Amino acid sequence: MLLTTCTPDDTKVPACARSIHAAGGVVDVASDRFFGQAYWSRAIRNRIRLPHPSAGTAYVDEINRLAPAYGWNVLLPLNDYTMHAVVTNRGRLAPALRAALPDPEAWEISRDKLRSTELAKSAGVAAPLTFCPQDEQEAVEAARATGYPCVVKLRRGCGAVGRLYVAGEEELKAIFRQHRRPSDTVFDFEHLLVQQWIDGEPRDVCAIFAHGEPRSVYVQRKLRTWPLDGGRATIVETIEDPAVREAGLAIMRALRWHGPIQTEFRVERRSGKPYLLDVNGRFWAVTGLSMAAGLDFPAMYCRLAFTGDLEPSYDYRPGVRVRWPFPFALLSLARSHDRFQVLKDFLFPAPNTFSDWRWDDPGPALAELLFAALRAGRLFGLGPWP
Repeated sequence: MLLTTCTPDDTKVPACARSIHAAGGVVDVASDRFFGQAYWSRAIRNRIRLPHPSAGTAYVDEINRLAPAYGWNVLLPLNDYTMHAVVTNRGRLAPALRAALPDPEAWEISRDKLRSTELAKSAGVAAPLTFCPQDEQEAVEAARATGYPCVVKLRRGCGAVGRLYVAGEEELKAIFRQHRRPSDTVFDFEHLLVQQWIDGEPRDVCAIFAHGEPRSVYVQRKLRTWPLDGGRATIVETIEDPAVREAGLAIMRALRWHGPIQTEFRVERRSGKPYLLDVNGRFWAVTGLSMAAGLDFPAMYCRLAFTGDLEPSYDYRPGVRVRWPFPFALLSLARSHDRFQVLKDFLFPAPNTFSDWRWDDPGPALAELLFAALRAGRLFGLGPWP
């Protein structure tokens, strides 16, 4: 089996590799670089150098060329760049290389935050007021409709990249006057959204679908994130929330999804209503939580890729947590006002809490510490970006 990424700190890779290796599979990982935790699990047989997935057809053709030599029969793209390259070139994949992929149109809707909010409304799911202004004046008018504070984010992107919380009109105008970076296949820096801010708790629906119908699903809440005001989960917990679950499933069914998918919500404090914020049409950063709670999503993916369907599996344990202490405990300590609580959450956790550190497979955590140190050195001008 081949796992593909180009994100050095991609937490999904060691989680999936460990799962598939434990089930008796042989796992290789491919990328254009080998810094970070994504490449150093003992569950990985080979690290394969590929061009960056922005190469598109050349990227998929290289996978096809190497597949017979390494014996790959399942392909699992794990980040947005590799997903986009594989989904948009799915017709070029060698017949012997199986993958559970959504239709290209569903993929495009999932990564377009404006279209996904429109889809939510058509499916009867609440979404924040969202506008795509063409200039500064339209941005001001959009913010007057959403109210302040509002959120400015990329129309297409992932994580917290490009997201800003805006308190007033002058701040908003300054953002729309700034020079913008060029876009690529994942991040659209040229088209910004102005979105209503929802005051609430982040909750996600994580599922695997077969031809538009769910085969397994659970709900999680992010207890801590980095950045602190929302982004990558650093402590996350499985919960039961029927309202959020049904809202997420409605979106996924409307997309006629096939494969793994996550929908991100904020549950408004005042009303208790879940509002859709984002759709991640791939495995999510905290995939390891699914295994800890009793749902082995990577193994399910392999069966789905081979057979085209799955037996439903919905039983999971609520109250299971996964945390990433390093480097996020240190980062959170530096920025948080409640440092005692940060230490308690990361270093003295509640029962049924797991970590990315494993004594039988310490490589990913050690590699992440080294990668974080190299990034810190780059910030202080001590060396090149790895």
